[in-house]
Amino acid sequence: AAGPNEESGIRWRSRKAGEPDTMARREATRGRQEEALLREGEQRFRNAFSLAPIGMAIVSPRRQYLKVNQAYCDISGYGKLELLSMKAGTIAHPDDQPMIVRLMERMIHDEVEHFDADIRLIHKSGRVIWAHYNASMVRDENGEPAYAVITVQDVTKKTLAEQELREGRQRYQTLVETIPYGIQETDVNGVVVFANKALHKMLGYREGEMLGLPIVHFLPRSEHEAFARRFANLPRERPSTARLYKKNISKSGTLIDVQAVSYTHLRAHE
Repeated sequence: AAGPNEESGIRWRSRKAGEPDTMARREATRGRQEEALLREGEQRFRNAFSLAPIGMAIVSPRRQYLKVNQAYCDISGYGKLELLSMKAGTIAHPDDQPMIVRLMERMIHDEVEHFDADIRLIHKSGRVIWAHYNASMVRDENGEPAYAVITVQDVTKKTLAEQELREGRQRYQTLVETIPYGIQETDVNGVVVFANKALHKMLGYREGEMLGLPIVHFLPRSEHEAFARRFANLPRERPSTARLYKKNISKSGTLIDVQAVSYTHLRAHE
């Protein structure tokens, strides 16, 4: 016969009065652990947000600043309370504001998940700052936009340096293409990689025809050996300059007397 806690092969243990429910206890423990993990995660986010070396901001779907860190204030020159009274994009350069607003709207409508761009910000002092601007939308459990996370990094020095380099290259290109003197550049094997319009015209070639030809192609055969020795002995550690009097051969075969200044700059690994 089955015992008081047995029935059809099934056994169970009755909970005595006042004895805690093990299942409920486990659920309560799990709940406390989850709450602790959640609090820990929130604390880590707050620390990362506050101490991040780049500007960070939390923005509402209406582009209202909800929270900004100190780095964001340092980059913009505005205090936290000042920024919290503004909308995202307000401190952008007037020419960049429409782009920020348009991209934020597309992100809200789930047309893009995030966007990043190099834009200009107007510092509180009035000076222009180049910044790398990144924004991503966080959505709630129903898929509705909850808030956007924006990061801003000051890239003014990098952007201005790149701009100066481009302008320098453009000035150089303009100079060599308009100067009335022939200019050419060769690689370490003595092959022409650049020749300006004046040199093409001087030697009777159409523009671009000289590229890819060995420099000895434009020298009398009697000068090939001497040129090869001089080219092989070029200094590799430092730039060098030499004034040369030589003859060039035009496309038609005519010998042309030229006075040339040779500037050599070879990197060690070349």
